[in-house]
This record gives sequence, structure tokens and C-alpha cells, in this order.
Amino acid sequence: MTEFVRYCRHRAIRSAVGGIGLNLAKPELQDKQVEHMLDYLKQEEQSSDMPPIGAKYQLLLYGALHAPIISKIYGHMMFSLERIKKFFN
Repeated sequence: MTEFVRYCRHRAIRSAVGGIGLNLAKPELQDKQVEHMLDYLKQEEQSSDMPPIGAKYQLLLYGALHAPIISKIYGHMMFSLERIKKFFN
């Protein structure tokens, strides 16, 4: 069960930092939803046993909590990539 919990935390962190970036680029979430994600990420950042999330998501975690411009750039990049994918499909 420990590994499953670690996996769930890993996915939750990655989803939250991605969601925050996308929301900074195109606001669709309610303030309470963003606040909830930020609170969760702060808790994970301070945790002594945060699961490994990879360098990209470590940077996005830092951006979400300390340098929102990083998250905003990421969000705009993701929207641009989606437009490109739709164009070629």
C-alpha cells in the first residue's frame, strides 16, 4: 500500500503543478480550487518524504509556489502545443 500512496502523491503533485500553469495561461478554475492546489503543494514541498517527481515537475513546483511566471510560460506552451496538434490532425 505504501507504494500506491507514493504513486498517488506523485500524480497529484504533477497534476496540480500542470493545472496551475494552465490556469495561469487561461483562467478557468475558481480561486478556491487554485488555493487548494497551492496549499497541497506547499504541504508536499515541506514534507520530508515527498515522492520523486522529476526535474521538469520540480521546476514547475518551484514556479507554482515561488515564481508564477515559470508556470504561466509552461501553461502558454501547453496551449500552443495543443493548437499545433489540432492543426496537424
